[in-house]
Amino acid sequence: MENLTVPTLVLNGSKDFHEVEAATYIKGKNKDIEIGLIPNAGHTANIDQSDIYNLLVKEFINNTMN
Repeated sequence: MENLTVPTLVLNGSKDFHEVEAATYIKGKNKDIEIGLIPNAGHTANIDQSDIYNLLVKEFINNTMN
């Protein structure tokens, strides 16, 4: 993680403390990694809040390509 130089997005749910803690840990290892915490979602954020998850992925891809 520390040596990643490509655009990277990590999405996690924010429902559980360990999910937020993991995202914070990753951001601490590489400040260039983009983190997204999805409200009312757990480990399966893409299932729990699919609309928000898909929107964040789409925005990341669009921003990365421009």
